[in-house]
Formats: sequence, C-alpha cells, structure tokens
Amino acid sequence: MYLAYSINGIEDIVEKEVKGEKIFNQRIKFSKPKKNYRSPYRIIKLYKIFLFKDLDDINDNIKKIKLKIRGTFKVECERKGNHSFNSVDVEMNVGNAFKQNG
Repeated sequence: MYLAYSINGIEDIVEKEVKGEKIFNQRIKFSKPKKNYRSPYRIIKLYKIFLFKDLDDINDNIKKIKLKIRGTFKVECERKGNHSFNSVDVEMNVGNAFKQNG
C-alpha cells in the first residue's frame, strides 16, 4: 500500500492519476505505483495502518513490522490531536524499534 501527498484542492486529480482513494486531506491511498507521477509531490510506502491510544500502542504495533533496513533511514511522524506525547517521541521510538529489529 502506498500514500500519495497532494497539494490542497487537487486531491481529486491525484486520486485519478494514482487510481486511489482519499483517506485524509491531501492524502490518497493506492496500491500499484508506477515510476513517474505528475500530481503528487511525495509518495511513501505504508507498512501498517493502525489505531492507537498511547505511545505503548504505537510501540506494540511497530514491533510487529518486520523490515530489513540497511544503511541510514529516517522516520517522520505527522500527528494531530491531543496526546501525552509529541511527534518527536514517536519518531524516536519507531526509529529505535527498527534499529533493534533490523
């Protein structure tokens, strides 16, 4: 599964181009990537979608993802809402879990 990032207001164009569906503002989920797209400004691979209540829920779900990571990598977190943790907490926890598993 993949996620295309769209400029606000052109999600419908991106949906048609990637043959996907809008799941959030400026985010379109799709399954079959090709090399070159014109409309999305970024495409990422989704490994897992899950609901969470706290950082422990996130950590438990991340531990279930099996990835072979070679070299350097980057974890980015975009989050909305009120939580007892921030995006940097998530990035550090996910990064450390991948280092330990990978």
